[in-house]
Amino acid sequence: MNDVSVNAAPPQPIQALDRLLKTTLPMGRIEVQPLPDCATLRLGLIAADFPLGPLPADVMRAVIEAPAYWAFCWGSGLGLSQLLLAEPERVQGRTVLDLGAGSGVAGIAAMRAGATRVIACDND
Repeated sequence: MNDVSVNAAPPQPIQALDRLLKTTLPMGRIEVQPLPDCATLRLGLIAADFPLGPLPADVMRAVIEAPAYWAFCWGSGLGLSQLLLAEPERVQGRTVLDLGAGSGVAGIAAMRAGATRVIACDND
């Protein structure tokens, strides 16, 4: 597995996600980040330095029409990932279905914990 440095030029898939994010959030960018209490997992997520002020009206409309839910690591996915990595026997040798996968972090953690197969499904 290749380790991606946050300071290095992003690999091709991250560049594709960055372009996708910019279709709704032109000032946003994707950055590979380690996850809290899941040091072995790193995801391409919206950069932590994203401006926190109000969005221009046209950008706000674009976000409402096509929200980039996948650009965030939701707390539920992070919590489940932490559990699976701490208690791998829950998924070892099993097929895991990750519904509402979002960034896919729970499915990634399941594979790292020894699942034989992960099916991740989301609407975006």
